[in-house]
Amino acid sequence: MHPLFWLAIFSLPFFLNDLFFWGASDYRLWLAIDYLFKIAACALIWLWIRRGGEQRWLGLRPVAPVVFVAWTVGLSLLGVAIDQGVPGWVIAQGYEWRLFSFPAIESRAVFWFDLGPGLMLTAVSEELVFRGFGVLALLALGWRPIWAILFSSLLFGLVHWGLGPAVIVTATLWGLLPALSVVLTRSIFPAIIAHYVTNFVDFSGWFF
Repeated sequence: MHPLFWLAIFSLPFFLNDLFFWGASDYRLWLAIDYLFKIAACALIWLWIRRGGEQRWLGLRPVAPVVFVAWTVGLSLLGVAIDQGVPGWVIAQGYEWRLFSFPAIESRAVFWFDLGPGLMLTAVSEELVFRGFGVLALLALGWRPIWAILFSSLLFGLVHWGLGPAVIVTATLWGLLPALSVVLTRSIFPAIIAHYVTNFVDFSGWFF
């Protein structure tokens, strides 16, 4: 089937989870929904690979240590700056447009679990879909890099629809950076770590 069809299938769990978040007021239910849909996205990718999918389109390619460190540090710093800087302030002003709020995690053990494996699951699943397949499959179709970067970043922004237009814009802007790194390195590994670092800073609330 056409790669754009598979991109739509892989993206579907991320669009659906915001719909289910809408009715989740308990943090345990919210986390269960969040993890379930991200695991579902990974399972769909696994099934696609089993059907003969091109694994090189996922960006699971190692890079030289110096390149990995340079891209990871650069993406992390810029990602946090976008998330916590002026765009982050814009998000705060636009929260009245969101459809749901993240419930506070009352258990310290669950809080730490979410900051560790939970956020890593988010980073891995979203980078596989929106920067790995979402960029490399489009390049394989003959798309120009700029259009692959813009399209994948916009798609990444739109899956945050439940948090309102301000978050959609900020997520789209943030997505431009790891998409560029994938175009230049053909690897999603720096993007995964940068994504995790950005989310950790955001959800831990320790630094900003």
